[in-house]
Amino acid sequence: MRIDKLVLDNFKSFATRTELDLGDPEPSDTRNVILVGGMNGSGKTSIIEAINACLYGADADFVFARINRRNLKQGRGDVELGLDLTLDNNAKLSIRRRWSLADPRSRDPRDLNEELRITLDGKLVIASGGESDWGELVDLIIPQGVSQFFFFDGEKIQDLAADTDPGGRLRESMESVLGIQLYRTLATDLESLVSRMRRAGARTGTSQVLEAQALVQRATEDAEGLRSAGAFNWAFLNNYREAARLFNAFDYGHAVLYETLYTRPDSAAAGRELEKQYRYLTTDLLVRPPRFAVAEEVIEPNYAKLAWRAKLMFDWAHVLHRQIYDVYADERIPDARKDVLIERLTDYYLSRPDIAFVPVPKSMALMDEQYYSQVFRRRYPTFNGLIWAYHWLQVGLYEPLIAGRTPDEKKAGVQAAVARFWDMLKNPPVSMPHVMPMTATVAPEFTRRHPRAAAIFDNLHMMHDIISDILAADTVPRARKRDVIYAVLAEFRDSTRNSMTRDEWLTMGAHMGGIWAMGGPATGILARAAEPTRPEMAMGGMERGAKPGAEPARGDSMEMPVPMASAAMEHEARGAPMVGDTLTVSATVAFVRALLTDTARVRGILADSTLHARFLALIGTIPEPDRSSLLAAVHHAGSKLPRRPPAKRPAPSDHPRHDQRP
Repeated sequence: MRIDKLVLDNFKSFATRTELDLGDPEPSDTRNVILVGGMNGSGKTSIIEAINACLYGADADFVFARINRRNLKQGRGDVELGLDLTLDNNAKLSIRRRWSLADPRSRDPRDLNEELRITLDGKLVIASGGESDWGELVDLIIPQGVSQFFFFDGEKIQDLAADTDPGGRLRESMESVLGIQLYRTLATDLESLVSRMRRAGARTGTSQVLEAQALVQRATEDAEGLRSAGAFNWAFLNNYREAARLFNAFDYGHAVLYETLYTRPDSAAAGRELEKQYRYLTTDLLVRPPRFAVAEEVIEPNYAKLAWRAKLMFDWAHVLHRQIYDVYADERIPDARKDVLIERLTDYYLSRPDIAFVPVPKSMALMDEQYYSQVFRRRYPTFNGLIWAYHWLQVGLYEPLIAGRTPDEKKAGVQAAVARFWDMLKNPPVSMPHVMPMTATVAPEFTRRHPRAAAIFDNLHMMHDIISDILAADTVPRARKRDVIYAVLAEFRDSTRNSMTRDEWLTMGAHMGGIWAMGGPATGILARAAEPTRPEMAMGGMERGAKPGAEPARGDSMEMPVPMASAAMEHEARGAPMVGDTLTVSATVAFVRALLTDTARVRGILADSTLHARFLALIGTIPEPDRSSLLAAVHHAGSKLPRRPPAKRPAPSDHPRHDQRP
């Protein structure tokens, strides 16, 4: 890429339209540096700022502060920046950005209107409103993260040569571009893993080795192009490390479940293995989750061979899940653009119809009304509850990321949701979700904004349950399990049949017992999970022929307490929100203030002595004067609100039944 021309108008010291011809009449690979010299105040820094603002955009405050002051006093508040470039393929790219004040007398940056026009070889390709398209295109030309190495003040070169970069920012940036930081991280993680293995001694086993094998997974996903290109990738892991690493443990849980069910057809043997894995998950792996995604095929080699198409579909959907987290977690992206990006990510996901779940809600009959349905949840209710708790957190995290108005509020909300997840594991299976969490119920705002993605995730979670049932069911012969799984996968790639209407889908949660049957709300105070009304059965909520409240057969159940002695799991009884393992004061204050806007929830807390004491203890950790003002607000809340009775599920209808048992 070569810069041919830079246009500045009413930008800092460039009061009038100025065109700088930067093209080389004899361009070559060896003549690729442009030097700009001048006295202090002559506009050298302005040129660098103009180039960056033209390429990547700038917020209104930045632009307003750089309007020529003399022109602004005279009523001229419009700014224009432009770049003419020659790309590596010799195509001519022209970028023009214009900001103008709707009222020339205004001094409010929010009154600035921005226009963007991009032409390629003289043809208009992007106009105002196409900012998201340009953001992706410019990342292919010169990503913003490396722009500082192409447009920079010469003083930085001097600092680098003189080794006077005390913060190491230049070095870190260079290492990031070259990929060195990843290797440093891998080395650190491997050293940590070796130390853990030495301490563990005889306890060292397959899971620790798997963690080492998984350290390269993050780099592999980017290298193989599984993720849609974007500067937001890995923002969730970087900004919400605790929650992001939990998902890596979830991947292990799903994989070991399928491998156990398939390789141990005897239900008693499977039950013993799942009991052991449950203890390992809840007392070790979830407490100290892997830093990178787990290589599931190593954990489930036999299942992966059996149903590799299912694994591909799950992996593809999980990529969408995590990229949406990344978009929400990237504070550099304006909120309005986040919704646009998520829809584009959904389009990218659906561009692979061979491995994509359809974006329409499929009938619950596919999960609950087949000849193999509900075997897993009845036989292993505790492990099933753990899987549903996973799924609750996976969709529930979207709500605090949307609702938070500041980074601190978002972090507090995410940590609150993580704490709610841990509460679900305190008294299994009673404290766990009693029906499959539905995205429209657990994450209603996310569903409103992105109904296609929400339906995809519900279909994904239904398919998780269906495969567990097929693998566990004696009624599906071992030789037919692959065929039955693949037949159901085909249903989930077909939007023309066995689907629900939008209204049916949005109200399904109420028919299944409401939010508390699914684990509770994802935003607001992390109260203990209320014991839900059980619509028709102990765990499933839609069991045919089961007596209300009936317990699963004792011979195959997994009745075990969750060990809570580990200090790493306590986190203030897991009732308070966390940031990493330490919650900042500002995040605590933001969390409590956000909660106090929900009067009904505060009244509910005051009516419960345990929650009341825990909430007051949380406020007690906040320094004055915030502590007194927050306590006063809590004490002014009213009495407990009456609970709303759960909606009843309508009478069973004649749902189509899939793959009937012969």
